[in-house]
Amino acid sequence: MAKKNAGKSLSQSIREHLKANPTATPNQIVEALAKQGVKVSPSLAANVKYTSGTGATKKRATGGKKRTVKRKKPSVQTVDISALQAAAKFVAAVGDADKAIAAVKQVQSLQIG
Repeated sequence: MAKKNAGKSLSQSIREHLKANPTATPNQIVEALAKQGVKVSPSLAANVKYTSGTGATKKRATGGKKRTVKRKKPSVQTVDISALQAAAKFVAAVGDADKAIAAVKQVQSLQIG
């Protein structure tokens, strides 16, 4: 299949040929190197040509379609003024807002249905 060149790798021989002939096809590379006594396969010539920096370069895939993240809008509940006035009276009656919230949560947990 491939015969080792004295002191030089086969890939290096292909790269040197590509520097001199950058438009050469893999079959042309095999023929030219065979004239120099270096036996390489067309698949090795193609692999070196298209994966080394001398040939065409490939771009890596980015993972496809970009995904957008939809952010949730903060839920703002509108309360009429009479409910706010009633809540203010309740907070004043209980003592502070933390106690009022705790009382409301207890009432909520007792409600069924």
